[in-house]
Formats: sequence, C-alpha cells, structure tokens
Amino acid sequence: MLPRPNRLVKDADFKRLAKTGRSFSSSNFFLKTVFGGKNPPCFGIVISAKVSKKAVTRNLLKRRLSEIIFTLLPKMGAGRQVLLVAKLTAPKLTFVELKEEIEQLLANARII
Repeated sequence: MLPRPNRLVKDADFKRLAKTGRSFSSSNFFLKTVFGGKNPPCFGIVISAKVSKKAVTRNLLKRRLSEIIFTLLPKMGAGRQVLLVAKLTAPKLTFVELKEEIEQLLANARII
C-alpha cells in the first residue's frame, strides 16, 4: 500500500483530476495528471466493477499497481497528482508486463 501522503483520498481530488487533468493512454490504462505544487506525488487508482466482477481480481490488480508505484516513487519529482484508471484488459497482464506498461505510461507523461 502507498504511504498516506502519496495517496489521493478525497472525492474532490478525484473529480478535479478527472475534469481538469491532462490525459495519457496506453492499451491497458488511462492516466490523468495535474501539477499540484510542492507536495509529494499523489496517486489514485481506479478499477471499476466493469474490469472484473470479482473483488478478488480487482484487489489483486490494485495491490500490484500500488507496489509498482511505490517502487517508482523515488524517481518522481514533487507536485504531481495522478489518477490511474484500469481498462478491461488490465487483469490479464502479469506483474512484469504491468510494471513495464506503467513505467512507459509515466515516462510518456513525464512523471519519471
């Protein structure tokens, strides 16, 4: 799990990111980002029930994504707020494939 300062928790933050964030996309994920000042980088992960009806599958994917982001935190600069949304095909990927795709997506967004 991500440390509390690196998590988006307020509904208002999620809505603001969804409305005003800059969009980036890959085949399995959709990313919205906005610059948020000098605060540490904050992430919100969204995996809807459309991705999988099983909570076990959604939770596994969320834990994997949190671990990948946690390992990449030292490479990130301060001030970014990121919303990561999983697409329908995301649960089929292995951990290594997930890591490669997230790294590529964050690099495209110039976060790492």
